[in-house]
Amino acid sequence: MAQLDLSDGRSDRGYNSVALALRALQSVGLNRSDGYTSLKTTADQEDWKRITWAFFMLDRNYNASRTYSICLSDKHFTLPFPSPNASGTDRGCSSSCGRLSDGPGKLGKKVDDGILACLIRLSSIWGSTWAGLESDWMQFQTQFADTHRYMNVDFCRRARKEPGSRAYLSTWLCVQFLFHSVQALLHHPFVITSKLRQYGQNIPSTFLQKSFESSVIHSRWIAHFVREMDEVDFKLYDPFIGYLCAIAATIQLEHSRSKKQQVARLAKNDYETLVAFVTGLSAYWGNMGVLADRLRKIAERRKDYGSLYHNQEEFSGILPCMPASSDLPRMSAEDERLMWDILDFDGRSICAVASG
Repeated sequence: MAQLDLSDGRSDRGYNSVALALRALQSVGLNRSDGYTSLKTTADQEDWKRITWAFFMLDRNYNASRTYSICLSDKHFTLPFPSPNASGTDRGCSSSCGRLSDGPGKLGKKVDDGILACLIRLSSIWGSTWAGLESDWMQFQTQFADTHRYMNVDFCRRARKEPGSRAYLSTWLCVQFLFHSVQALLHHPFVITSKLRQYGQNIPSTFLQKSFESSVIHSRWIAHFVREMDEVDFKLYDPFIGYLCAIAATIQLEHSRSKKQQVARLAKNDYETLVAFVTGLSAYWGNMGVLADRLRKIAERRKDYGSLYHNQEEFSGILPCMPASSDLPRMSAEDERLMWDILDFDGRSICAVASG
């Protein structure tokens, strides 16, 4: 019910439900590793771990744009990750289960606590601050077990020929969407220019180049996964995934007017793919229809504000002069509000538009 409220625009009620649930779980100690000793069966332990982590991810995913979380910080969650096996018969709550509070251990050492543990760790990273997020994301990448990497999973083949792998593949896709969205949003041209405009000094061109490249690469991967899902008729109905696709769509929109025809063509195709996915979700979630309309509206207004990139065509890191914050392009106040309405997944504003 909490996810339904959060996804359908009743955000205040959804936030309160998540907070109440987490406080209730905390009151009986289920957020701690020692809170499971009273549960006699492995099945009960696994069920309650999954419930607790589900509310943890709801809080992180939907509270990322708020200035504070109404719930518990990461340090309060010392319980083990869920077992990689749905039944939990192999590992249960044994000491071999990884924990969110575990230290990084040996730098670069790969750790495989299951694909669901990867999703929990990424949900924690999603709400972090910029510097910490970048560092945590890099560390996550070095520790990501090879068995879950794109080339080793062989998504399309398994989706066609292994019906029993659907639960794993659904979680794996969520990991991929969130993994690439962290970098896409972190280096989003609108976010970068909005923050750097307040900087008041010269800006390293290599930083702009890194942001340019990172936003393109990771948003393109998101469109790639949408196409692969469509190819094998694999469905995800989570509106949070639709929101991540909307972020990627606004980045690809920037490149759809590139002077380089191939770049513009690929970006236009990616943008249309992502908007189509968000539109498809509107059959199940009304707020996704509102989000799709906003994407189309910002595309119509794209010609008014030009490019958000300082130097889109020749971004080699070698510029005739260091760009100053005052040189950065900007949108009108109306366009900026529209972009924030897309990037800030606030159910209340979506609900207001939908009912207006």
